Amino acid sequence: MVAGRRHDVRGQSRTKSFRLSFLVAYATRIGERLAATSSSVTEELQRDDRLLPVLAARDRAVDEAFTRLFPKTVTSPLSAYDAVGLGAGRSAADTAMLDVRDSIAG
Repeated sequence: MVAGRRHDVRGQSRTKSFRLSFLVAYATRIGERLAATSSSVTEELQRDDRLLPVLAARDRAVDEAFTRLFPKTVTSPLSAYDAVGLGAGRSAADTAMLDVRDSIAG
């Protein structure tokens, strides 16, 4: 998120809108990538009936722990309107390494 200070045509700072847009785009794209990976892994695991009960139990345990730790979580919409920030956040998320096995082995 190295973009320096940004100003619009009136001289007002756009740094805050850039950062918000960057973070929204980054989080959204990472979520898309994780969802795609989760879907493909689930499809692979459905071929092995022995793993599904274990995964289902783990999924329930995670949901229960989240609810216990964060009982008042609510969804809140975010508006991101800086096109440069949106593009930069999406690009950064596309290059982010999500496979921890590669970082551990290296």
